[in-house]
Amino acid sequence: VLKLALATNDIKVRQAIANTTPKVSLEFKADFESLLNDTSYITKEIALSTVWSQFPEDHKRILDNSKQWIGFNDKNLRILWLTLALGTKEYQMADKVNYYDELLNYCNPEFETSIRQNAIENLLFINDKDKNVLSNLVNSTTSYRWQFSKFGKDKIRLLLKNPNIRTYLEQLLPNLGKDENAVLSKILSEKATN
Repeated sequence: VLKLALATNDIKVRQAIANTTPKVSLEFKADFESLLNDTSYITKEIALSTVWSQFPEDHKRILDNSKQWIGFNDKNLRILWLTLALGTKEYQMADKVNYYDELLNYCNPEFETSIRQNAIENLLFINDKDKNVLSNLVNSTTSYRWQFSKFGKDKIRLLLKNPNIRTYLEQLLPNLGKDENAVLSKILSEKATN
């Protein structure tokens, strides 16, 4: 049934298959991998994550084939690719620092908030104690875009469930600008009184 559905070449149908196939059997693997060639960036993103997580023996091939992907304006495919490349042992070891730096660079205020948010989320997944990422997260709390500001505040509140993160954030306070310091101090005091 899934093979017939894939053969329809209907973007929505193929996307639905990507979304609803959490476990890909070996018999269905080649067909599922055809989703990596779709025109839909969403389908590609889901398929890349799924194939990478389920078939470690294919990491190098999959990453090599998707290295030039960018995706939407939020660079969803590029940021996912960088995250997976960093998470793949023995993959292009000489370039890992460059990949991390590129991902970290996407957190900077010079980029659109959707790119920044995507990069911050992925970097926090890789290492939620990286002070460079945490300072960019704190910076997001003062964004003029309320959704991005809310994202930053909510993410900090979530991270504060880990006592070690509180220490890292407290260490950032003296190096922050006035507005960032005020927002972070307020969030830290909220959690301290709860």
